[in-house]
Amino acid sequence: MNLMPELRDQLLHLSAGCILVLIFVQFMPVIGAAFIAMTTGVVREIYQRYDRGRAWHDCQAGCRRDLISWAAGVLMGAGFIWMAA
Repeated sequence: MNLMPELRDQLLHLSAGCILVLIFVQFMPVIGAAFIAMTTGVVREIYQRYDRGRAWHDCQAGCRRDLISWAAGVLMGAGFIWMAA
């Protein structure tokens, strides 16, 4: 496994989760924004599995890392909102 592409990939997942929360919180409470952002991450991972010809529920180690990075980004975005309040 090449480390740099994996770090870039996880950083992008983390950033996407955080940015989505910061965008969605403009239109709804932070809990709703976090839920929608995490749902977006899960749907993206399911689509990625399906697009590669795998079963939608076939979430291996890479998929789990992606979802953990999404969740960390969502929590970071919610934390930014909480600290700003």
